[in-house]
Amino acid sequence: MSPAEYFHTHRDRANKDTKRFLREHVLVEMLLISVAAIAGAIIQNPWDQIVSAATFGLLAIAIIVLGAYVFSWLAAPIRIFRDDRETISRLEQTLKRYEPKLQIIFEAGKEPFDHTEPARASQRAFHIYRIGVKNIGGQKLSGCSIKLCDMKPGLNVYLPIALKQRLDNPNDVLNIPHKQTFDLFPMERVEVDVAALDEAQDNSEIRLCYALEGHRSLNLADTISRGAYELTIKAYAEVGQPTECSFRLWIEDCRLRFKEMKL
Repeated sequence: MSPAEYFHTHRDRANKDTKRFLREHVLVEMLLISVAAIAGAIIQNPWDQIVSAATFGLLAIAIIVLGAYVFSWLAAPIRIFRDDRETISRLEQTLKRYEPKLQIIFEAGKEPFDHTEPARASQRAFHIYRIGVKNIGGQKLSGCSIKLCDMKPGLNVYLPIALKQRLDNPNDVLNIPHKQTFDLFPMERVEVDVAALDEAQDNSEIRLCYALEGHRSLNLADTISRGAYELTIKAYAEVGQPTECSFRLWIEDCRLRFKEMKL
């Protein structure tokens, strides 16, 4: 049973319990009122002092019990409302914990987000930047993808387009397509390549790391001239709202640079 189904089932059960509680108490109160009425009739025609005393005692007990039940009857809705409110609050917290949610992660200067070949090169090298997407919700998410959705300046007719997963390196000779989607368990993270540059080659261009789809991508241009760009990247799943982040990509001293743009 999903958290939402459990929430609605519990609320319906609480409403039924409330109605049953009130119905049972009304029946008891009607019985007590009847006993008091009978006692009153006996008082009008007492047999003797003993019967009269017993009748008054019975009437006093009936009044006390009736008062207790009346108090319980008045307090019951308040108690049930308070208990239901606490239960609903706990269930809402549970639903929030299980709410589908993705988080885009980038840690500047750290592997695998800022990678060079050779590793940690201080001079010009093959430089690639990556970002990660993490499932910070409480349930498995299927059909996840990270897409480059906007790029400024310039016009990129291929957008939106999925970015290549870091460990997804199919055989180019066989033209095997990249994976377009992936699944994420709670707290699991997957990285994707965003942009790369061979800094050692003066005439090289920035390569955007698209997840190519086989033969349909043979003529897809995935390079852009050296310059400064603003990239908008979104993370998607089959359920829940997409998560969006913006990044700045530029060249500085012939080195590729990349950083998140804080809102």
